[in-house]
Amino acid sequence: MKGVVFNVVETIIEKEFGAEMWDQLLESAELDGAYTSLGNYPDEELYALVDAASQKLSISAAETLKWIGKRAMPHFQEALPYLFENYHHSEEFIKDVNNIIHPEVKKLYPGAVCPHFHMAQASRETLTLVYNSPRKLCALAEGFIESTAELYGNKIEISQSECVHHGSERCVFVVEWVS
Repeated sequence: MKGVVFNVVETIIEKEFGAEMWDQLLESAELDGAYTSLGNYPDEELYALVDAASQKLSISAAETLKWIGKRAMPHFQEALPYLFENYHHSEEFIKDVNNIIHPEVKKLYPGAVCPHFHMAQASRETLTLVYNSPRKLCALAEGFIESTAELYGNKIEISQSECVHHGSERCVFVVEWVS
């Protein structure tokens, strides 16, 4: 996992709860917390931080990941503003994640392993996203989708019809843009 993800998680935790909470999570997870944006870190370190945060927040790990994702996009936009500036609507941005955003992320952060989304336009306002990632962080992806809509000032309804954590072979999101 790229260090930039850890940096965003740290920023979110510190903004919401203060630097002391971040230190407590690192201690609970038995991590040193020295993450550089270009560094590569074991996925298990993110899982350990999420587990520690879920215990502190008294919510599940999936709810914690979604909570992080829902707060993430403004921080990614601040760190990488040019990735966001050519889009005027969250649907445009989401549809380009595989083609523009993830390749740019891989250029900036060599070795980054990005998830892949298979997309199908179900209707004019509805997009079906099939999430594929060995990390199985679909709750984080759902939070990212919600955060993206909020960033662009769009209202969405999102549902997950299939999930690997509930026995499915894949995760499927249905996103509807609401006027």
